[in-house]
Amino acid sequence: MLRRELSEQKTASPSFVQGIAQSLATHLVRTYRDDENPSPHRSSALPAFQLHRVLKLMDACLDEGINVGKLATAVQMSEAHFSRLFKGNTGFSPSRYFIRLRVSKAQELLRGTTKPIIEVGMDVGYTSPSHFAHVFRKETGLSPHEYRERTMGDVPTEDFSRIATG
Repeated sequence: MLRRELSEQKTASPSFVQGIAQSLATHLVRTYRDDENPSPHRSSALPAFQLHRVLKLMDACLDEGINVGKLATAVQMSEAHFSRLFKGNTGFSPSRYFIRLRVSKAQELLRGTTKPIIEVGMDVGYTSPSHFAHVFRKETGLSPHEYRERTMGDVPTEDFSRIATG
């Protein structure tokens, strides 16, 4: 997913950028925090190769959904241990991260295609249009229709967030 985002000439989606920024901030805080009071659980994150495996699996299952058990099995861990380590990497629970990933993909489709909104929702795994609209609004503050209207044309999504806040 990272490689695809970096290789495309498009502006990265706000959810993707926010997720990367959150992960980077978490990493920096953990790496450079006050070492006079070290944490007893210094390695509370998945190794990079396991995180990559899980993120790749999540990306492949956007349209069908995935559960924590399947993700934990992919890296040979218990669900509880996996969830704790995953949150250590990303700052989000696996299910929360998956929702954000789905919404990010939906944003990309709404900006870059003329697919009907119902089809976009189905492409990212939502079988109910109302549930898709509810989740999308909760994550972005806009309905899918409003989001598409605001992001049509040449103005990147980030510019709208600045306009809305002042």
